[in-house]
Amino acid sequence: MDVQEKADALFEEALTASGARDPRDYYRERLKDLKGANPEAYATAVTHYKEVLLPSIIEGSDPLL
Repeated sequence: MDVQEKADALFEEALTASGARDPRDYYRERLKDLKGANPEAYATAVTHYKEVLLPSIIEGSDPLL
């Protein structure tokens, strides 16, 4: 299981446990808009997601925060 798959699994578990609504579709749409409007900001967001957010989830941070 790679980092993305593990983070997704932990996120799914947190959603199920909390009963929270899945925000991923909303954020995917915002990222699509950002990519068209400001490719540099999009690249920065993707880098942050891969280098900061995913590792923090794997290390035990609450994926819903």
